[in-house]
Amino acid sequence: KINGSKEILLFEMSEFVFEVIPEEGNVSDGIVTFHVDGTELTSQKFRNSTPIFKYVFSKTGKHNVTIAFGKSEMFEDSNSTVKIDVLRSPTSLSTNDFVFDKKDNKTIAFNLSDINGNALDKAVEIIVINSQNQTVNISGLESGKYTFHVVFEGDENYTSCESVTGNITVRMPTSISIAEVSNPLTLKPIELGAVLLDELGNVIGGEMHYFIDGAEVVGNFTTLKTGKYELKVTFGANATHSASENVTTFEVGDGRPATAIEAGDVTVVYGDVKYLRAVLKTADGAALAKASVEVTLNGKTISFITNEKGEITVPVKLDPKNYPAKIEFKGNDYYKPAVKSVNVIVKKAPVKLTAKKKTFKSKVKTK
Repeated sequence: KINGSKEILLFEMSEFVFEVIPEEGNVSDGIVTFHVDGTELTSQKFRNSTPIFKYVFSKTGKHNVTIAFGKSEMFEDSNSTVKIDVLRSPTSLSTNDFVFDKKDNKTIAFNLSDINGNALDKAVEIIVINSQNQTVNISGLESGKYTFHVVFEGDENYTSCESVTGNITVRMPTSISIAEVSNPLTLKPIELGAVLLDELGNVIGGEMHYFIDGAEVVGNFTTLKTGKYELKVTFGANATHSASENVTTFEVGDGRPATAIEAGDVTVVYGDVKYLRAVLKTADGAALAKASVEVTLNGKTISFITNEKGEITVPVKLDPKNYPAKIEFKGNDYYKPAVKSVNVIVKKAPVKLTAKKKTFKSKVKTK
């Protein structure tokens, strides 16, 4: 007697249990064999009254399962056959929601699996529905929202199935229009501006980031030194709009205040103590203190730091001669440079002659 279901799923592990029922006494020896469609697949010594065979069918349809008993010293051979209807294996489909950019190659990922969770490589149909409830081709989707489901029609071994409805969002392309940087000057706040547009040219909201020569700017105001710069503005995409960026260049002019050096020619007599004095001032006449000023005189350049009055003093100890002198402030991050040329004239010292009184006696002969 064979016990078990007469309907079995394809690729499902099935157990066949048979029971040996003797007319009298107990069965204690013999061999039991398991056959499918006339082919012996396995055998075992008889050890109890209900041997179990396990088998997985790889083809659908009706099959004969036979279990035979024989080679017993006490009992005659016998067998029992049942007809098994092997049904197609159930399948399942799973997928996710997807977000694409309009330019993307739009591919829907899904998982088709059998009853044991094994992935199946089978052809499926992906049905995409637009907002007007029309079926559309996934490869040509415009910006917008869609629903979809995946359908497997089934085959001789597997049942058909359909995924739950998923969602597709095709993000709208964007562009960035960068505003012209107006009259940028060093030390002056420079305002950076840009407008985010959709593919129809409409202004839309979105967080943009500004980068100058690769470094991100916090906010949209900055100060820069004189020079040329690259400005890049980026938008990092959101649920409905694609990422974009734009790049431009601009030049920052010199916005530092002008400076001037006040100094005059110096005339000194050799041997006297005298100084070359210079005062560094801003354009509005204010003294510029703690600034480095270079003085080139007699072939040597020496650096001085201006005092609180913006003044430097250079002692003049030179041989008699006319010397050109250059006084130069090379500028810094806050002020423009300035230069002044003067002359240092060292005159020869006058010579003083002194004599002592002295009486001379002379003898004169007379006739």
